[in-house]
Amino acid sequence: MTTSADRPPSGRVDFGRALGFVFEDPEWLKKILLGGLFTLLSMVVVGTLLVAGYWVRLLRRAARGEARPLPEWSDWGGLFADGIAAFGIYLVHVLLLVLPLGAGGCLFGLVAALLDKKGGGDAVGVLAGAGILALSALVFVVALLLAVYVPAVLTRFAVLGRFGVTFELRENLGFIRRNPGEYLLALAIFLVAHFISQFGVLLLCVGVFPATFWSYCVLAYPLAQIARRDPLLGPAATSS
Repeated sequence: MTTSADRPPSGRVDFGRALGFVFEDPEWLKKILLGGLFTLLSMVVVGTLLVAGYWVRLLRRAARGEARPLPEWSDWGGLFADGIAAFGIYLVHVLLLVLPLGAGGCLFGLVAALLDKKGGGDAVGVLAGAGILALSALVFVVALLLAVYVPAVLTRFAVLGRFGVTFELRENLGFIRRNPGEYLLALAIFLVAHFISQFGVLLLCVGVFPATFWSYCVLAYPLAQIARRDPLLGPAATSS
């Protein structure tokens, strides 16, 4: 039996507007330049937190259907709090990646050391090379899966406002499964925008860091639209 949660979301995501909605805001230049400044300052923690908080606030406003979703650079405490939560969500997933791989690396090193003590010689070298190659491939695959998965977690956090969504694996995967094509297309558009941002001085005339910040905004907008049309997140998005 098909439930409302299993049915695809109604409507279509306006992916074309994702690239240009920023420029519809009368104060877009000021907001993007400030975002670029904090993107530059992401080398220190405070810049990362403010950019992450702004991204969450933008996604939340766009999910409500606000015509001009770019937030003001104000309510610094709120932006900082949202940024801490978003960064914490990311950090939890990185640790979930690093700890098992670190444990596997330690175990592999122990096995190699034992073989070396027994006079393994060339066998140890071959084993070490194969182990490093396998571990590198595993890191790449897991990092790719996280790059696809974590935006769904952050989207649900932005809409629901609960840090606990970090550990709701079934619900987070459910959001992706209900919107597979649009979700992957949103990530693909972000990759395109991020590539364009590397030529920010030439194409957007605002510099690389503001253009990079613009690419983050491009990712937030379609994710917000998907959340707004999602049968489970939609009611929460519009009532928040």
